[in-house]
Amino acid sequence: MLDVGVYALTLLTTAFGPVRQVAAFGGILQPKRRQGAGPRAGETFFVETPDLVVAGLEFESGVIGRLTASFLVGGSKEPSGSEVHGEAGALFIGSNHDFHAPVEIQRGGKWEPLPYVHQPYQGVEWGRAVFDLADSLRLGTPQRATGRQALHVLEICLAALHSIEEGHPVRLSTTFDPPAPYYE
Repeated sequence: MLDVGVYALTLLTTAFGPVRQVAAFGGILQPKRRQGAGPRAGETFFVETPDLVVAGLEFESGVIGRLTASFLVGGSKEPSGSEVHGEAGALFIGSNHDFHAPVEIQRGGKWEPLPYVHQPYQGVEWGRAVFDLADSLRLGTPQRATGRQALHVLEICLAALHSIEEGHPVRLSTTFDPPAPYYE
């Protein structure tokens, strides 16, 4: 949850605002793992936190969402994207972290690609929040990537894990002001 969940939660909270409460279930489905790379490649270790979390999210805006965060996605067609469903159709974002992810819209059963409004950064722009802070200070514009939102995303993750342990929904205490839509 604290690794793969934060990307989708940052995307969702940017679009829909703060979450009011979380109800989750999950567990450790693959307790023994093998280190795949690095100086400890080949060593085994035991997982001590849920490696599959499914969380229901109630946003302050009234939106209801579902997050699935898992390391067990070896056979998934779209393991890291997000879908938003509404009365008139659906929107698909191909990755929760890659800035150049494909975006598709579905109206009446047919998925169609949406063109980018602006050419996106290719990959993950890990320093985006620092660049945003520098632009905010230099130009006097509102900061878009804030510590308040990051704290809120962390609380959502911890609330989901707490909900799994305690077996009931968890209300959140943090909030933040969502960034205004970005136009260039």
